[in-house]
Amino acid sequence: MSRVEQIPRQWRILKRLEAHRFGLTAADLAEVEECPIRTIYRDLADLEEAGFPLVQEKRGKSSLWKLAFLKNGPQIPFEFSEIYALLLSRSLMRLLEGTEFFESINSVFEKVRSTLPPGVLEHLEQFESKVFVRQNRSQVASRFSAFLPIINKALEVSETLEMVYFTPGKNENTTRQLDPYRLWIQDGVMYLIGFCHLRRDIRTFNLSRIRELKPTGQKFDEDETFDIEAYLAGGFRVMTGDIMDISVRFDPDVRHLAEERIWHDTQEIIEEPNGSVLLRFRASGLVEIKSWLLAFGPRVEVLEPKALRDAVIEDLRKSFDRYNLS
Repeated sequence: MSRVEQIPRQWRILKRLEAHRFGLTAADLAEVEECPIRTIYRDLADLEEAGFPLVQEKRGKSSLWKLAFLKNGPQIPFEFSEIYALLLSRSLMRLLEGTEFFESINSVFEKVRSTLPPGVLEHLEQFESKVFVRQNRSQVASRFSAFLPIINKALEVSETLEMVYFTPGKNENTTRQLDPYRLWIQDGVMYLIGFCHLRRDIRTFNLSRIRELKPTGQKFDEDETFDIEAYLAGGFRVMTGDIMDISVRFDPDVRHLAEERIWHDTQEIIEEPNGSVLLRFRASGLVEIKSWLLAFGPRVEVLEPKALRDAVIEDLRKSFDRYNLS
């Protein structure tokens, strides 16, 4: 039996023993795992050797196996399988690496690890090696990490901030005051959402484009009608604006690209007679949607709205011109 199969199976055994406080027999475990009973006995022996507090009790001709916490076991209100899941989730947090958030998260994980017996810790590390999560970090955190304590404090006490913000489209810096409402992470990028005094509206700001930031000492009252879910609901990703009815045709050989993922909460997939599919949804953010569609190449066609179709055609024409194609 390979180690690749053994580690996840042993984790499931721990989960089942946690759920059945009165115990399970080796035969019970072998039945649900659909493996020979001798395999279960080897797994139980491995877990015992690793330091998990397994208890075996005789019940007639059978033996019940239980999981009991020892006095020197983890002094935290988690089951062992929950500790496993918690430590494995650290991989999901790596997109925050370089920020004070990741440092604090890592500190928590190290404290949890320190409560585990050496054998249990070794077993955990073996299990961790079987699960790989890759999170692409889309930002250079060092560009804004110094601003995070200021932002966190302002969010906590509802304090207006003054910032110098760079707008790429206009290639200019503007000084503005902002009432911060929410810190938001989307696709590995951190944003600050709040009421912009300059634009007199709620806006979203990319933390990487903040050039200067300082507290003003002025307190504000957040708009009671503000709903972060409603604010973000219409957007395709980050950009907001007028909501459009989007209809895109995916050719038969790439239809799986439309079907395998949830691109938007409102999406609908419609199969066509020739095997292609229509992806329909309602969202704002024409520029973002255009960039997303161009990545699919010639196998995808925008049907509506006309403004999006025209924008895609215009970009394709510019690409032809750049490469001197006729």
